[in-house]
Amino acid sequence: MFTETWRRRWGLKQAPFAHEDADRDPLLDRVDSWAVHRSYERLLGSDGEPASAVIFGERGSGKSALRRSVVRGLNASGKSFTVEITDVDPWLEIFQSRRGNNESGPRNFGDLNRVDLIDLMLSAGLMRLSEVLGKDPQRLNKLGASERAELILLVAAYHVDLEGDREERVRSLLAARCGRLWLLVRGGLGLVGTTMCLAPLLQLQGWWPLKSSIVLSIAVVGAVLLGSLVMHAVWRSVLARHMARRIIRSMSITRPDRALLHKALVTLPRSSAPQFLRGAESAEEGRYRLLRRVIQLVRRMEWSGLVLLVDRIDESTLLEARADSMGSFIDPVLEHKLLQLDGFGLKLFLPVELTPMVRGAGPDRLRRMRLDKAALVDEIRWSGQELLELADRRLAAASNGPSASVGDLLSDDLDLIEMRDALHGLGTPRMAFAFLRDLFEDHARELPDDLPRDSPEWCVGRASFERQRAAWSDRARVLRRMLRRTSVDCGVPGS
Repeated sequence: MFTETWRRRWGLKQAPFAHEDADRDPLLDRVDSWAVHRSYERLLGSDGEPASAVIFGERGSGKSALRRSVVRGLNASGKSFTVEITDVDPWLEIFQSRRGNNESGPRNFGDLNRVDLIDLMLSAGLMRLSEVLGKDPQRLNKLGASERAELILLVAAYHVDLEGDREERVRSLLAARCGRLWLLVRGGLGLVGTTMCLAPLLQLQGWWPLKSSIVLSIAVVGAVLLGSLVMHAVWRSVLARHMARRIIRSMSITRPDRALLHKALVTLPRSSAPQFLRGAESAEEGRYRLLRRVIQLVRRMEWSGLVLLVDRIDESTLLEARADSMGSFIDPVLEHKLLQLDGFGLKLFLPVELTPMVRGAGPDRLRRMRLDKAALVDEIRWSGQELLELADRRLAAASNGPSASVGDLLSDDLDLIEMRDALHGLGTPRMAFAFLRDLFEDHARELPDDLPRDSPEWCVGRASFERQRAAWSDRARVLRRMLRRTSVDCGVPGS
C-alpha cells in the first residue's frame, strides 16, 4: 500500500512528520504557538515590550520551530518590529574580504568586535525596515522631515545587496522623502536664473523695454544665482564624497554602495548624517548611540521597539560549526548593556556547544552578561510526554476534519506508554518525528491495497514498532556521536 492511501484512511491531508527543517515546515503555522515548547511565553515577553533571551539547544531540539513561533506571536500582537537573522554568512564574507582574506575558514573571526556585530544588527534591521516601508509607506509619514532623511541615509549606509534590490529600495525612499516640491523649487530657481542671464538678448528682441543698465544688473544677478546653484551642487558633491568615505571606512562587516550612498548624501540635508560621523566618543559608544536612534525611529513609527532573533549560526559555512568560531561570533553581544537596552530585544538561539560560555563563566564575566535579567534557557529538553503531545498536535494540523491521535494509530498489542518511552529516548523533535515518519511508512508498505476500512491492520503493530525503535535507537547514538565530532571544540571564549 502507498503511504498516501494509509494517510487518507486516517483523514490526513498532509504528511505530519515529513519536514525536518522548521523553516520549510508548512504545518508549523497551524500548530498553536504556545504548544511548540514550554518556554514560549517566557521568550515572548510581556506587555508587548521587547525583551532579550538566550536559548541553547542541540541540533534538532526545536530552536528554529521555537523561533518561528515567537515571531508569529510577536507579529500577531503587532507591537514590536521583528527581524530574523538566520544566515550570517553574507556579512561574514564581507568581513573577510574587507580584512583582505578571501579564503574560507574561521581564523579571522576572532577579530570580530561589538562594533562589527552591532553593525550587522543595524544592517539586518534597516534592510527589513526598508522592505516593510516599501509595502507600507504611510509609516514613513509618521516621522518628521529630518527623521525621515536620517532613516533613509541609514538605509543607504547599511543595506547589503543580498537580493539585488538595494538601489530600488533606496531610490524609492529618496523619492518618498523629496517628492516633487524640492525638484520644482530647484528647477524654478534655475529657470529664473537662466532667464535673468538672457535679459540682454531679450532686450535686443524688444521683449524687455528697460534701460541697458537695469538689464545688465538683472543679467549679473542671474549669473550670480546660477553660479551659486552650481557652486552649492559642487560643494554638496565634494562634501558627500568625503562623508561617504568616512562611513565606508568605519565599517568592516557591511559594504555600502559608494555611488548610492553619495547620491543619498547629496540629496538629503547635511544634518541627517549618521551620528557615528559626529563626536569624539569611541566607536562602540557611537554604535550604541546609533542603535538607540534607530529604536527611537522605530518607536516613532508606532512600534514598541525592535526585536532581533538570531538563529542557525551552527549552519554557517564559514563558522563551520566550530565552538571557538561560533563563540567568537557570539561572545561580544553577551553583554548586559546590549541585552538590556531599552526598546531592544535580542533573542539568541544558540547551539548547545556554546553553553560553557555561561556555565563556565567566571564572576567578572557573569557580571558583564547579567543573564539573570534576560530569559535564559540553558538547554532545550523534551520529555517523552511532551513529544507525544506535540506529535498529536501535528496530526491535528495535518487532518482534514476530526483528528486522530498517536494512540489511535497503534494496535491493541502496543502500549502508548512504550511509545512515550521510545520518544523520550530519542530526545528531540527532529529524531522523534523522523522515527514516527519511518514507523508509519514502514507499516503502510506492508499493507495490501484492498484492505477493508474496518480492519484492525490499519493500526501499527508491535513488530513494526520494535523494528523501527531498534533502528532509531542505534541511529540516534550514531548521529549524536557524529555531531560531537563535527563540532570541533577548540575552546569557547570565556569558558
